[in-house]
Amino acid sequence: DEEHRKFDMAYVLYKYASLRQPKNVYSLVNRALVDTHLYNKNWQAERFMRRALSISPFEPRVLETWSYLRERFPDRQVLHNMPARIGGLDTRKSLEKPRKSLEKP
Repeated sequence: DEEHRKFDMAYVLYKYASLRQPKNVYSLVNRALVDTHLYNKNWQAERFMRRALSISPFEPRVLETWSYLRERFPDRQVLHNMPARIGGLDTRKSLEKPRKSLEKP
């Protein structure tokens, strides 16, 4: 099935399961596998696998699936979120240190 029509209902059920039970690591792992293999949504699969790892880092199935899928994910490390622009206000400016003027008043 080139268009993956057979799996549409299963995908809807995985989406519902991950919304209904967001801390169930098995539904997160299954959703990551479906996203990777059927729909090539590696970025979304990585999100679900990272969530499953944060919930249950020593679960054997989570570790096995993570090691299997890890090579498909882009190498990136999220250290912090960048400051956001809210409306017309740029929050990045509030993080900058004020510059001292060299001129004396």
